[in-house]
Amino acid sequence: MSQFNYKSRQLLKGQHLIGTLLVLAGVANMVIPLFVESDLTQNQSLLIGAVVIIVGLGIVFTYDGILIDFEQRRVKDYASLCGFKKGEWRALPSTLGIEVMVKEEQSTNTANGISPTLSTLTVTYEVILKNTATQKAETVLSYSKEKQAQQIASVLRNHLN
Repeated sequence: MSQFNYKSRQLLKGQHLIGTLLVLAGVANMVIPLFVESDLTQNQSLLIGAVVIIVGLGIVFTYDGILIDFEQRRVKDYASLCGFKKGEWRALPSTLGIEVMVKEEQSTNTANGISPTLSTLTVTYEVILKNTATQKAETVLSYSKEKQAQQIASVLRNHLN
């Protein structure tokens, strides 16, 4: 393995949830007219469904990520649009420390804008690549499971140190 690719994409959160829902709505728009009478022709339903699916897939396949090149010791923060990654490479420091930290965030939902209705505690495990000379974090990778974060940290330690 010469590169590590971290994708910060979750299909059931944020913009990716909207993309996933659009794909499902497009499929439903194509299938439902087969069983229920509609004012639209079958071709119109198929066209509308296909357009909605394409827009949904475009949203799902647009994400941010981090690419780490082990051989040249460099990192690239990128934005991916349907598989095309755009970003600039930067060198990793020669003194690199890798550690796993736990991050807890309290979030509340105020549906009516006045009183909170739902409160949740979100725990994420962050793999931090930091310059040990300056103690500055170079790159942060977030995971929802501790075991996965520990495994990734181990892989990065083996390839970078």
